[in-house]
Amino acid sequence: MLPNARPIHSLGSLRNERYPNEIGQEERFYHGSARQFASGALIEPGHPGNFVRSMTHVYMTTQPEGSDIYKGARGYGTHVYEVRPTGPFGHRRDARDSEWASEFPLRVVSEVRGAK
Repeated sequence: MLPNARPIHSLGSLRNERYPNEIGQEERFYHGSARQFASGALIEPGHPGNFVRSMTHVYMTTQPEGSDIYKGARGYGTHVYEVRPTGPFGHRRDARDSEWASEFPLRVVSEVRGAK
């Protein structure tokens, strides 16, 4: 690798790495957002975060709704989307088992309406 070249992806900050082809038919992932997205749209890293100017990952969870101790995808915005990762994904070191992150976009399958 050239001295200043960056790897295509660096999951060094993620653990339990998985790939899109390993996702089972019944497994669902969700992303909450204040923004509206159409089916097929890509939700990409790079948006502003709570503590950083630009997020290096995009996040998803297996929990569309929250509980007493976890706010789920709906806690992150008024819209909840079922999403599919387009590249490798894994757990952040500070994440719960239901939370996943990827340096690659998430493809919107559909908006989850009326849940809660």
